[in-house]
Amino acid sequence: MNKQFVLDLLKKGESEVVEFKTTFDQATIETLTAFANTKGGTVIVGVKNTGNINGIQLGKETVQQWLNQIKASTFPFLFKVTQKTTQKATQKTTRKKVTKDKILDALRENPKITRDEIASMLGKSPNTIKEHLARLKAEGRLERIGSDREGYWKAK
Repeated sequence: MNKQFVLDLLKKGESEVVEFKTTFDQATIETLTAFANTKGGTVIVGVKNTGNINGIQLGKETVQQWLNQIKASTFPFLFKVTQKTTQKATQKTTRKKVTKDKILDALRENPKITRDEIASMLGKSPNTIKEHLARLKAEGRLERIGSDREGYWKAK
């Protein structure tokens, strides 16, 4: 998850798959659990419901403490807590992204990426990626600008 992606989420506001939380608390864990039991989602901690950034204090052990709280509050566990947990675990939350969302992320990072490159990156066949691209275009979430050879993708 890069800075621009987070800024875009903040601009769009809360939705069915995006939640802002001012602090990490039981309500945050409940939201993570709800996302884990549905189609996934993203929780951004340190942000008001309006999308204004509050910020939070992160200590050396903050992320590990959050993960321990999640583990202690959920069963079955949302994820296995390991010693190598980093700040990225907080950013990713427990988001279970569907293939189409992963494709959109790849296209946002590199609008000129090829179908074969996406397939390789996601461990899917090029035909599977082709089908997902067609669905994303039909849903209005993706647009092809220019030719197949010289054009690029615009993820919405």
